[in-house]
Amino acid sequence: DLSSDDKRYLASRTDYTLSEFEDGDLIIKEDSPSTSFFILIRGAAKITRNSAPDLVLSNLKPGDIFGEMSYLTNQPRSANVVACGEDVMAMRLSQELIQEMTPQIREVLKDKMIELLVQRINVMNDALLALHGSI
Repeated sequence: DLSSDDKRYLASRTDYTLSEFEDGDLIIKEDSPSTSFFILIRGAAKITRNSAPDLVLSNLKPGDIFGEMSYLTNQPRSANVVACGEDVMAMRLSQELIQEMTPQIREVLKDKMIELLVQRINVMNDALLALHGSI
């Protein structure tokens, strides 16, 4: 959702971390402290919890944001994010880096986070309704 100019600006920055992951690598570990969030650049990832490691809570694709809860709340990570397949790449963005970005980029990121949180609430509400209907 970023403009070409905003993408060029981000690409010119050298103070973010771009990391590659193999299949099964932990990108984020549940309960670990951190205040950064990620953008999945390439490949796929899944969200899991330690209490049910085989249950996939969500699948991520390029362009998806994750880790935003710790970024917003300064709380430990609430879930694991696991790389799926080969050639997975994610960009890590810290709170400090975001504060230095242009207002336009911060606005796009804020809007994306709000959209993501609303989607998660809707999915959770649908799951609760389905569970309630089966009781």
